[in-house]
Amino acid sequence: MPPATDDPLRVLMVMHMPASRELGGARVQLELADELRASGCEVQILDRGEILGGRRAGRMGVSPAEFAAAAVRRVREIAQDYDVIDAHQGNLPVSKRRLGFDGLLVTRSVGLVPFYQEFARTSRRRRPETS
Repeated sequence: MPPATDDPLRVLMVMHMPASRELGGARVQLELADELRASGCEVQILDRGEILGGRRAGRMGVSPAEFAAAAVRRVREIAQDYDVIDAHQGNLPVSKRRLGFDGLLVTRSVGLVPFYQEFARTSRRRRPETS
């Protein structure tokens, strides 16, 4: 464990959505960032727009896998500047080593992603689309 210092904890939050309080999942993460800041942490939000740059920001423009690959590339560039990286499930699907990161990597679920994915697969098999 590193020695205690007076330096604030540096937290990077990675979001697969725009950093907007009008969106449910984003709002929760933004409120958590506010609480961390109130506790003395330095918090940086890296949202969908910053990760994708000029690419189309809508869900149809970039698959979850493409987003994750872009997020991993971007986080690798700046990971060493943080003590904690917080990301939603699936946003950074690689090891800390592959990110070049030695701190705490937190992955949170905003829902039952595997459950919903299985439901979607089952639904397509049971009710195939017809023309």
